[in-house]
Amino acid sequence: MADISFTPTFTHTPWVDNKDRVQAGGTNGFNIRFSSLENDLQTIATVVGSIDGALDALEAGTGPVAQLLSIAPPSFLPIGGATNQIWTTDVDGSAIPSPLHGNADGIMPVTLPGGATLTQFAVKGAFSGAGGLEVDFQRGRPTGTTATIDLLASVIVGVTPGNTVAIGGPNAVVDTNNYYYFVRASIAGASATTNARIFGTQVTFTA
Repeated sequence: MADISFTPTFTHTPWVDNKDRVQAGGTNGFNIRFSSLENDLQTIATVVGSIDGALDALEAGTGPVAQLLSIAPPSFLPIGGATNQIWTTDVDGSAIPSPLHGNADGIMPVTLPGGATLTQFAVKGAFSGAGGLEVDFQRGRPTGTTATIDLLASVIVGVTPGNTVAIGGPNAVVDTNNYYYFVRASIAGASATTNARIFGTQVTFTA
């Protein structure tokens, strides 16, 4: 936005008693003086309008802004206390199954700002060999001693294009008063040829 400024054009030249004659015309008459004052007042009105518009724009803000939440390195908690299908961490910080070529299943909590709108879920990972690696973005709503689970997005690593999916619909609005959010990563059907690795997950939202 351009700078807002005002430069007055009216300069008062004092009248001298018993010398200057009060008159309408001329370079020192009422007409030219009041005309100059009128022009300055009109310019001031324009400047005030510009200031008002700038203040209104500041008050309105820029609207929702897209933000990216990157969750890495992943740290998945075992489900149900399982000891034979867990995720562990490799020396590069990525998550790998333990045993190395086995199945795995775990969850990782995700903290999001209430009222934000989810738009996209992505997984940074790799998979090859037998079986499949599925990474789900979910939310849960406590109902007494259990919880109801909603699937917000699902990525099959190496199958889903770009390992990225869009999120939409009414469930895209983050409701931290009633729900908690988490990522679940699971490998099923693994064999000695299975190689899986997760470097992180990303959640895109506007807030």
